Amino acid sequence: MAVKTGVASDHIDLWEKLIEFLTEDPTLVANGENWQIAWQAPPGAPNESDIVLKGPGSTGNEEIFVGMRRYAYPATNSYFIRLVGMTGILATSSAYNDHVNVSNNVVMYTDINPMSYWFVANGRRFVVVVKISTVYEAMYGGFFLPFGDPLSYPYPLMVGGSAGAGFGQDQNYTFTGSAHSHFVNPYGQGSGSSDPGTDPPLYFLDPSAQWLEVDNGNRGATKGNNAVAPWEPLGGMGTSFNTGSSYPGSYYNILDNTVECLGGGFVLAPAMIVQNNPTNQTWGTMDGVYWVPSVNNAVENIVTVGGVDHLVVQNVYRTASHWCLALE
Repeated sequence: MAVKTGVASDHIDLWEKLIEFLTEDPTLVANGENWQIAWQAPPGAPNESDIVLKGPGSTGNEEIFVGMRRYAYPATNSYFIRLVGMTGILATSSAYNDHVNVSNNVVMYTDINPMSYWFVANGRRFVVVVKISTVYEAMYGGFFLPFGDPLSYPYPLMVGGSAGAGFGQDQNYTFTGSAHSHFVNPYGQGSGSSDPGTDPPLYFLDPSAQWLEVDNGNRGATKGNNAVAPWEPLGGMGTSFNTGSSYPGSYYNILDNTVECLGGGFVLAPAMIVQNNPTNQTWGTMDGVYWVPSVNNAVENIVTVGGVDHLVVQNVYRTASHWCLALE
């Protein structure tokens, strides 16, 4: 696994540093896990920043396709990256989302000012965390870890951001609506008047090669009710994650009162994609992404478990104790 941290001078510098990291990082190259530029927008395309990256997977023979586009709207101080997944590329395409079996897009906001960043990648997936002022944006592109063998689940692709389709130039990293939430607690169109109409910031490809949305707000998805636990328990879907008031056993109270282990250290709980309709099942877990208690913990702490370091990250602007993720 490769890691890079630093400060980007602006949204363009962040974009360039990310692509350079994924394609040229010495650790990724030495392990045969560096990503390649599989397609980029031709001259005169609607958006010449469009790009499709291809990951080699853990075997070097897999083809994991993730597309990205960079946006800038200075009038509204709105700068962001849109991310999509796909199962193949078309050489004649003129846009990042005009390829084979493309997902809905997800959004990660950036900024015109300097930003701290954390890049983590292997051949299967990459994760980005960006700190803008006191807000933490994030995105995930690539495979998750399915509960199934490669024959039964050959292409477990996932794309996640901090906001879904519907977010764009009218919002920026300062937006504090419920739908501005990391992929670990994805939330679609909110019921509150402050939320724009938006899809959730997490999609994954199921074994039949259809894209399913993951929405902890359970806004009536038409392709099954999928959520992320432990933020959303399997039996408790149907209540806004902002309140959690009707969860069995005061579920969020358990998260809020989980503290460090005896002798120090913290419990890490895998971020699992689960479903309760049309069937109860667990699809898999995110690669290197966990829930971590924040009681007696702090954002940007390093939690070491089994000799492996994990970065503590808050969910966008939220500081309550059940909102933190740990990134391996």
